[in-house]
Amino acid sequence: MTKKKRITALILALLSAALLSACSYGVPEQTETDTEAVSSPETEGHTDPVKVHTYDPDNVVRSKAYLEEAPGGDLDGMDVFFSGPYVGTLSPDGATYISKEISERNRAVEEKLNVKLDFSAVEVSDMIADAASSVASGMYYTDVMLIPVSTVGTFYASGCLFNLESLPYFDLSVPYFNQRSVSAMSAGRYCLGFLSDAYPVLRETPALFYNRAIEGDDPGSLERAAKDGTLTWDTVLEKAEANLSLLGEGAFPVSVGNPTATFPQTVYLTGSGRIISTAADRPAVSIDPAVLAAASAVTGRISKSAPAKDEGAELFKNGKVAYRIEYVKNAATLNGETTEFGVVPLPKMTDADEYRAFVSPYCSVFTVIAGTKNSEEISLVLTSLSAASYGVIPEHYVDEVIVTSMRDDRSGDMLDLITKSAEFDLSISLSGISSAVGDATLQYISGAANGAGGDYEALAAAVNAFLADLFG
Repeated sequence: MTKKKRITALILALLSAALLSACSYGVPEQTETDTEAVSSPETEGHTDPVKVHTYDPDNVVRSKAYLEEAPGGDLDGMDVFFSGPYVGTLSPDGATYISKEISERNRAVEEKLNVKLDFSAVEVSDMIADAASSVASGMYYTDVMLIPVSTVGTFYASGCLFNLESLPYFDLSVPYFNQRSVSAMSAGRYCLGFLSDAYPVLRETPALFYNRAIEGDDPGSLERAAKDGTLTWDTVLEKAEANLSLLGEGAFPVSVGNPTATFPQTVYLTGSGRIISTAADRPAVSIDPAVLAAASAVTGRISKSAPAKDEGAELFKNGKVAYRIEYVKNAATLNGETTEFGVVPLPKMTDADEYRAFVSPYCSVFTVIAGTKNSEEISLVLTSLSAASYGVIPEHYVDEVIVTSMRDDRSGDMLDLITKSAEFDLSISLSGISSAVGDATLQYISGAANGAGGDYEALAAAVNAFLADLFG
């Protein structure tokens, strides 16, 4: 395949996932996975062991200070309703490892504002229909919507989203709001949604799980490279190719699990900043052809190294895959009797890049319904809920993953790095929108599949025209 066609193929994967409804994530089903298993000893046989993750007690102090500083008021015992398919992450059920911390966080918010937090699990398809009906009729629907990031564009295009920049007393620049999510979903002075420390982004972030046997006589090497900032795709793939014999016959260097749908995009993001940039007043395509070529080379190398069909986690569990790319929330599915495994962030393209990993299309973000009459109350609750979560909820979720899914406590530092790698992009938020641009992209894909290639500049212009129409 020529360089031009390789670039073209990856552009298609990136932009069709963003804008082509025929290839969209659609309406996510309400599925949850969680964890099992525990711990193993420190790395042996190396003079520079990876530092073990330690819980930071200062996070509790900071979260309490942020909650105290957050704007307050007496809301007279009002009920504030949260709706969405995954609101259970905000509400303690007594079964999860961090239920105690979630319960204490919610109680602190309720006491500060004199409110009652109510959580209602609703399927996304019902939410879209009910929200549109509510906006059209001017009737109350809910206060806060916690919706999958891949559906944000659909809600926005339907006129169902309140501009979060217009919430009173609301400062999206504070650290307990996830700044990558705010940046990726803000078009000019319009913010479509955001994530905060109230919802552990780590659970929705893809990472590189690895069979420790692949490290050979240099245990801990991948973790050290991750901490040094030198973990690149070349590093991990070369190690797998060189040491694959350690796994025996019939082994594979890599397999990609649930992140398959967005894998080309996430590889691209490991070498660049955005697929669609929101830096200006109006979003626009922001793709570097040179990075596309590099990402295309990585994805091609991985596809040649992977099993012909994905056999879930079984090959990894049985010690026959060096690396498994999977969302952290699915770590428990990798537990088996054969493989001792660790985890590192998804590699970079080069040492100079940052660690970046495309969050799951099912990752939930906070939104507010258009036309809400409770903007002041919602603002106070969202601010306090996020402030009271600062550092505490994310770090306890790290502990939960270690206790319930990983086999050693050395993974804590890596899970911290993976949390920081979580990346958002407007392209994933627009994935469910049907448009004339989608039709044009479909024709472009057909042409490329037939070997006709295509005009990247023309495709980018068409996408930008779509974005201008949507956000103009």
